[in-house]
Amino acid sequence: MDIFCDITELSEKKDDITITVVNFKKNGVVISGQVELTQNDIPVPLFINTPFVLLKNDKGGYELPAYAQKQLDELQRQAVLYMRGDSKETQLDLFGNVACAAS
Repeated sequence: MDIFCDITELSEKKDDITITVVNFKKNGVVISGQVELTQNDIPVPLFINTPFVLLKNDKGGYELPAYAQKQLDELQRQAVLYMRGDSKETQLDLFGNVACAAS
């Protein structure tokens, strides 16, 4: 996700970043990700949380850019579809059996 790279200033590591959690709050979001770093030729994961970012800021401060808002809106839409069983991915129940699959 581009906004994570922009906030953390890790654009050069974009291909090595995995977004692990997107925590939506009433008027903002925190994005957590993992960056694969290398130390002595050994991969070392670095876990980073962005600061709380407002979706809209009426006071003129930093707010989530429009492109990021569109990406997060799509993420929320896909999450709702997944929870309903309407996505292309298969959901698993607690014991790892297929609970429902989208057609």
